[in-house]
Amino acid sequence: MPKKTTPKPEPELEPIITFETFTHIGPWRIRDWESPHPSCFNGNVSIRKYKVTIETVDEPVDVLAARLQKLWEESDNFHHVGPLKMEAAKIGYELQGRHGSLVKK
Repeated sequence: MPKKTTPKPEPELEPIITFETFTHIGPWRIRDWESPHPSCFNGNVSIRKYKVTIETVDEPVDVLAARLQKLWEESDNFHHVGPLKMEAAKIGYELQGRHGSLVKK
């Protein structure tokens, strides 16, 4: 005679998770999360769907400029010079002082 199992009560749904990040979530990262089919792997059963929304947080240009300036002053990597200048130009900001000026030597 088969063993009777009592189903466990349905677990409560997890709360909405919201966070902000400085990581650009481009197509290459999204592909890691896309899963078109339910699955069971390593004990993880994935049958619930999740809706993920990615939006840019709109911030004032002076906030972005301050972050760029800080990165400019604290970076001692010459590979960062060009990208930092290009990003500053996109928002109409001119970086001040010397690249890496706050790096202790």
